[in-house]
Amino acid sequence: MKNMFVLILGLFLCIPCLRAQAVTEGITGQYAFSGNARDESGNENHGSIKRVWPGQDVFTGESRGSFRFGGKKNQVLIPVDINPVVMPEMTFTAWIKTGFFPPKKQSLMTVFSQDDGGFDRALKVRWNETAKQMELFAYDGKGETAPLAMDRAAWSFVAAVYDQNKKTVTFYVNETKRSASAEIIHGSDFFLIGACPRNKEFFRGSMDEVMLFNRALSENEINSIFRQKAPYVAPQEPEREYIYIVSSNSLPVREKMDETSRVIGSLSRNDTIANAEPVVNPANNERLVSYELEPGKTGFVPERYVNRIDITQSRLEKFGEKYMNFRSWYFWVILLGLLVLAGLFIMKFRVIDEFLIYQANRSKYPGTPWPVMGAMIIGACLGAFIVFWQNDTEAFFSTPLLWPKGHALHTWLVWLAFVSLAVGLVLAAVESFIKAGPLWGLIRFLLILLTAALAFFSSMIIAAFLIVIAIILLVGLGILSGAASKRVFRDSSGNYYVEQ
Repeated sequence: MKNMFVLILGLFLCIPCLRAQAVTEGITGQYAFSGNARDESGNENHGSIKRVWPGQDVFTGESRGSFRFGGKKNQVLIPVDINPVVMPEMTFTAWIKTGFFPPKKQSLMTVFSQDDGGFDRALKVRWNETAKQMELFAYDGKGETAPLAMDRAAWSFVAAVYDQNKKTVTFYVNETKRSASAEIIHGSDFFLIGACPRNKEFFRGSMDEVMLFNRALSENEINSIFRQKAPYVAPQEPEREYIYIVSSNSLPVREKMDETSRVIGSLSRNDTIANAEPVVNPANNERLVSYELEPGKTGFVPERYVNRIDITQSRLEKFGEKYMNFRSWYFWVILLGLLVLAGLFIMKFRVIDEFLIYQANRSKYPGTPWPVMGAMIIGACLGAFIVFWQNDTEAFFSTPLLWPKGHALHTWLVWLAFVSLAVGLVLAAVESFIKAGPLWGLIRFLLILLTAALAFFSSMIIAAFLIVIAIILLVGLGILSGAASKRVFRDSSGNYYVEQ
């Protein structure tokens, strides 16, 4: 009897395990999107990617663990025919995060689709401007199903279950589901992730952990996949702690926000105010600092007479906030100083180079400016790439080993520019040791390295700055020319009208 009880208890404990194993039954494709679109199910249904970028993993938060789609010509092609005649039942699951995007630019986005014009099997999201929410819906062979609301600021689990025998489609957002009648005729013999074969309604956001099954999964199985792992939540930054340093002598502390209220204390220059917080006087919008003079006694001082200090900032953060803020004059002084220094090094490089070679072997070899000029050209090109293709350039820098396979053509140009720069520096090092020997050759190469770095960064900044200014001027001239080109009409009474 005791053995029978143990057996029954064991069976009950094993039921969840059996259900978890059943979710893998009928799996046709499994894509972790960890830098590639390889099928990890063992069926060799590998996908081909086009202009997708690496993103954070949905479960671990690690970089290059998901795919980011930029909304323009980004897609993953899966060579699997999901038409009803081939796969009467099918299930698609994925984790997606749409993030924020301007709804007016693109309101309809594709999660997956085989649609070639007949509202075939597809799962899509749309921004509902009226309800101010993102919505997920499926195609039913004739049109769109009623949608489900979803959170665009966080990872959401989505799934679509098509059953041609029952003529139904059931789709999910996390554990919320909706069913509708669906009868698909015939679509493309492949399907796209992040795009539609018919009209390229590209997805914008991140996608991870895609799975495809050749059967209709039950609600329990769908929920089992959803509950298997929880999305990664980035740790919250610690709250900032501030103190205030008084910058005025004999600063009165008032009982209330009003400047006419009773004075209950006084502060001197360089006094420290702790346990304080900024407040705004609703009567005149004046910014004040409220702090506790003693337990149960609060005072107010104008914020303009104190300096706020973030005591949780590191030295690097403080330096960046003070000197790397383009709104500060420090930033522009440092930038102009670096540009002037780079200009001096570049202009005098040939002279210094000839001097170093002469000190090495008393021979008058001409200076070699080509490494510096090459760095300037590559820096200017990269400045242009950053302005016009910022996302692709950022994706290149986060690619393993800086290998741009699967990215856009201009990303390959960025890679080629850096390869050229590296090859040029190697040749400059070899030339230095041949011309000037070990010691002076090393000094000469370090000079080349310093000058090339200054030339690279200064030309990159100048090129990006000039391109932005040119774009602003062109847009301004376009607006002015459009306003100037408006026609003027005159009616029979002599009144003038400008074309709107």
